[in-house]
Amino acid sequence: MAQEFSVIRRIAWGIAVVALAALGVYFVQKNAPAAPLPEFELSVTGGQQSTLGAPVQLRSDTVRVRGDARVQIAARPASKPDGAIAARAFLLEGGVAKTWNAPIEVSDEGVVRIAGEAGTIFPQPTGDWEVVVAIARPALLPIDATVVGLLGAPVPAVKTLRCHVVVK
Repeated sequence: MAQEFSVIRRIAWGIAVVALAALGVYFVQKNAPAAPLPEFELSVTGGQQSTLGAPVQLRSDTVRVRGDARVQIAARPASKPDGAIAARAFLLEGGVAKTWNAPIEVSDEGVVRIAGEAGTIFPQPTGDWEVVVAIARPALLPIDATVVGLLGAPVPAVKTLRCHVVVK
């Protein structure tokens, strides 16, 4: 009987040690800092095709499009991000950011895309839009009030990219 009790006690201690080790690994992984985000490059494609061939592609910060033209704003990472990322789009008006409910897609490779007919995806069919795309880990994605501060003093955990779109 004493020997049986000794075996049960050893098994219990073994289970306790394994459980504590698993709990320790869980807390270390949960509280470990996320891998840094890679740099992103923003491109804006849009415009009218005047000839057969590809649409006008501008790598600068401004694109002018007609309301019925397709526009695409894409942020491509320099390398595939480790872990999940999310994106949120904003429109700046007078230094104030407002969430833009644009159709955002994030691919498995970390490419963030907003695409559609210009007159449909923007809040009005015509306008002059200052666009900000914020990319971060899902829990760190900024909200309206905080994104403006990130433009002047960027932080490594959140990438903010800007462009200017004029829809006529």
